[in-house]
Amino acid sequence: MARQLSSQRGGYLEALLIGSPLAILATNADGVITFANNEACKMTEREMRELVGESIVIVYENLDAARETNRQIYIHGGSLRDHETHCKTKSGKLVKVRVSAAHLKDSGGNFAGAVGFFETYRPWTDAEAKSRILISQLQAKLDEYKNITVPFFELLPGLVMVMLGPQVEPGNLERITNSILQKMKANKSKVVLIDLNNISAADGILAGQLCKMIRTINLSGSKCIMAGIQPDFAQVMEPLIGDISYLKFFGSVDQALEASLEVLGFHLCRKDKTPGG
Repeated sequence: MARQLSSQRGGYLEALLIGSPLAILATNADGVITFANNEACKMTEREMRELVGESIVIVYENLDAARETNRQIYIHGGSLRDHETHCKTKSGKLVKVRVSAAHLKDSGGNFAGAVGFFETYRPWTDAEAKSRILISQLQAKLDEYKNITVPFFELLPGLVMVMLGPQVEPGNLERITNSILQKMKANKSKVVLIDLNNISAADGILAGQLCKMIRTINLSGSKCIMAGIQPDFAQVMEPLIGDISYLKFFGSVDQALEASLEVLGFHLCRKDKTPGG
């Protein structure tokens, strides 16, 4: 009975998606279209068989437009509303649309694809325009809050520590890097210790931005030391770094801190406790 009900719900959902007045397209992790509804076929002037199995790029104006939509999804934390772009029909006609989309992840938290809703462009009403301005203002405040909540402080003269948490997004890392560079310049920092303990998602975009941060810090004259990198994230980062001989990774913050102090010329000595001492 449970299996039958599940099958019925699946059938109802599929029928709802297929009959939706909005064009709906879903892709796998490689950007290949796995689902298209009737409105998507109408919007692109293509048959279902001409969409499913093809790259999502075929419904965009060009490759750059498709990449920009995907980039905007990453910037907005995995979901996007009312992104304005152009859809390209089979005949080559460009149709201005608004796209609302989200990245999909599997049970392990790995990127599995995306689903997008395409709506033919229409001018915003006054009420909608005011709402969008308010949303943009709130989003700006939220982005600022996310940036502020990244613990960033100077432990000792010459030693800066950054603690990256699970809320960090690829778009935030550029601002964090700029803040680190300003702090390095102001305090003549020689070492930047980055705590990665709280980053576990194997996000390729985030890993690429983090590698860029590491290279920038090293090129600016400071030693970059990482602590607590998780195995799955390390696997994503490894091919992006290139030469890792100049980098130092440690399993714990304590070990990384000890190595950071040695770079600054300090050496930790553990005081032995002796009777009467």
